[in-house]
Amino acid sequence: MKYMNEHIHLNKNFSAMKPMLILPGVSILVVFLANFFIVDPVFGGLNAWLQQMVLTYKDSSEVLLSSIIACLTAFDLGGPVNKAAGAVAIGMAADKVFPLTPRVLSIVIPPIGIGLATLIDKYVVGRHVFDEDLRVSGKTSLLLGFLAIGEGAIPFALANPLITIPINMLGATLGSVTAVLLGAVQWYPLPAVWGWPLVQNFPAYAVGILVGVLFIALTNIFIRFHIIRKKEKTTTAVK
Repeated sequence: MKYMNEHIHLNKNFSAMKPMLILPGVSILVVFLANFFIVDPVFGGLNAWLQQMVLTYKDSSEVLLSSIIACLTAFDLGGPVNKAAGAVAIGMAADKVFPLTPRVLSIVIPPIGIGLATLIDKYVVGRHVFDEDLRVSGKTSLLLGFLAIGEGAIPFALANPLITIPINMLGATLGSVTAVLLGAVQWYPLPAVWGWPLVQNFPAYAVGILVGVLFIALTNIFIRFHIIRKKEKTTTAVK
């Protein structure tokens, strides 16, 4: 838009056409063509592959299928991989093939877990392992987690993806598998607190949340504490 605005020059009698017709029209056309020829074939193909992978294992053990759905759901916290897993999981639940238990658990476990980590780190290792900005984000993530909004944990994934994303996936998987093996069942796509009354065997569901949340919180704290201590020792040795 900026480039076109600077390089397209019209007669003053037609100058009103540039902001009202030419710039938005060309921009929409460019975006449409980019989506049609690049974005949709690439990411649409990725989504189709993810969906097919989940469907391939629909007749496998509930532990394996729960693990796949949990990992994909927790991977990008509401992003395209999450959405692909959700489309398949909701479809299987609608057909009464497999319940949504691992899906709904994996939406809430990562943001609650990382949020809890920012609150208890100083009590676990005796110091804060998150900077001030992330501690503020942690409170938001904790609240949003109970509302089934995983995006609250995105700042942590952006800051330390190699730490945060694998821990989220493992925590979601552990929590989901625990709940499923203990007999928790949720058929409805309501992962937040207002969906909890619809859960069959809620105590098992709650244990699954607790297992996943504590794993994410404590693993984040100890790994980040180890990294901080390692950096401090390196700095001291250099001095």
